[in-house]
Amino acid sequence: MKFTVNKSGFLRVLAVAQEVINNKSPISILSNILIQAEKNKLILKCTNSTVSASTFIS
Repeated sequence: MKFTVNKSGFLRVLAVAQEVINNKSPISILSNILIQAEKNKLILKCTNSTVSASTFIS
């Protein structure tokens, strides 16, 4: 699958996701961001087991 994304828009939603994740967590899945490509949008999801975030760019 190929997709094109606006760099500044992607960095904006990535910054939101990075506020939630804990990259020092002993549970590795909590240090990652799930990126899903759907029709005409990119969805980023993350959690730190207390707070979850989901954001997208279209």
